[in-house]
Amino acid sequence: MDLYSLKMDEENVILLLSSLPRSYRPLVQMMLAGKPTLKLDDVAALLHENERLMGNVNSSNEGNALAVEISN
Repeated sequence: MDLYSLKMDEENVILLLSSLPRSYRPLVQMMLAGKPTLKLDDVAALLHENERLMGNVNSSNEGNALAVEISN
């Protein structure tokens, strides 16, 4: 990944994390404290896993989805 792509990925992570509701604050703080840099794919996976563990994700393919669009 080149420097520009890395910078864009980090900016998208910050935008995503800052747009989450207050109820996600502990998870966001854990993510920010845990790693010096965060990749968008890793953050999306953690958010999806958190939703699954909290029982907010249906076992079927129906329901809500977390969508992240990356534009360069």
